[in-house]
Amino acid sequence: MIRRFVRSSIGAVALLLCTVATLSAQSGATISGRVTNEQGVGLPGATVLIQGTTIGTHTDDQGRYTIVVPSSRANGQSSVLLARTIGYAARTVPVTIASGATLSQDFSLVVNPLNLDVVVVTGAGTSTTRERLTTTINSVDSAALNRSANPQNIVSALAAQAPNVEVRTQSGEPGSSASIKIRGASSLSGTNQPLFVIDGQPIDNQTVSTQSISNGSGTASGADASTVAPNRASDINP
Repeated sequence: MIRRFVRSSIGAVALLLCTVATLSAQSGATISGRVTNEQGVGLPGATVLIQGTTIGTHTDDQGRYTIVVPSSRANGQSSVLLARTIGYAARTVPVTIASGATLSQDFSLVVNPLNLDVVVVTGAGTSTTRERLTTTINSVDSAALNRSANPQNIVSALAAQAPNVEVRTQSGEPGSSASIKIRGASSLSGTNQPLFVIDGQPIDNQTVSTQSISNGSGTASGADASTVAPNRASDINP
């Protein structure tokens, strides 16, 4: 009886070890660390991913991250871990991701004043880094808008602030509409105005007329006869 019990115990232990080994071979890997600036301050919202894949995550408020790599990717081959965020130069580190491994990798990012590695989403629905764009990106400082001769309309305030930007104002009356074109007309039937995105929300800068209907004599009736048509972007508090 004792010998049978010992043999059964040895067989159970061997089976358990084989099961653990199999599960370990089928398990993935974990990569964790911290993304900081040159002063050691954590960078929240930074992107950390395995280059060439969609396996990645974002850092928390302290700049810490944790990536769980699936077993299909944790095959012991060499990979490249990429960390990037707006305003800093991206950094890559080669890593070997083995099954069941727990890796620790920190990043220290350097400020990039040119922001050439910033990801830009284009009007065609694609995304690329700024350094690979074939078009020009212009920025207008808010201080320049405050010094504009027409600060009450955000579109009119953009006049003469950037090259290839044409701003047309209906009249000199307060509240008159203003339209904008960038690098000329691009449509035969559309308004040819660019897309306005304010805090992630697209807006329509179309002109809405508030003038009353003609009374039959060819002129509008009442005080509305001299009312100008404002553009919708004028609703934005400058």
